[in-house]
Amino acid sequence: MGILNAGAIDRRVRIERAGADDNGYNEVDVWGELATVWAQYLPARGQEAREALGREATAPATFRVRWQRLLGDLGAGDRLVFPIGEGARVYDIKSVTEMGRREGLEIVAVAGDG
Repeated sequence: MGILNAGAIDRRVRIERAGADDNGYNEVDVWGELATVWAQYLPARGQEAREALGREATAPATFRVRWQRLLGDLGAGDRLVFPIGEGARVYDIKSVTEMGRREGLEIVAVAGDG
């Protein structure tokens, strides 16, 4: 039995990476899609969530995805877009940890109210 529970990987998320684009006047940051993958969504619970919300209006969460070469250099500075109803919530990735030997990635991220 593997580290990831296939039945729990039931949310479709988009992973994005920042790049630069020249708009004719100056360079501006733009976000481009790196991958769209299935993920397990684990919102922060109890004390951890209360502590994070006490510091600022954020929503911490953990996402688990299957490992793939395309995500091999995923890290802080990238972001994850999580669809919610008709909209989406943008999470800034804070850390990425490999699960097992290239079986999965555990992504710790925080969404703000912006």
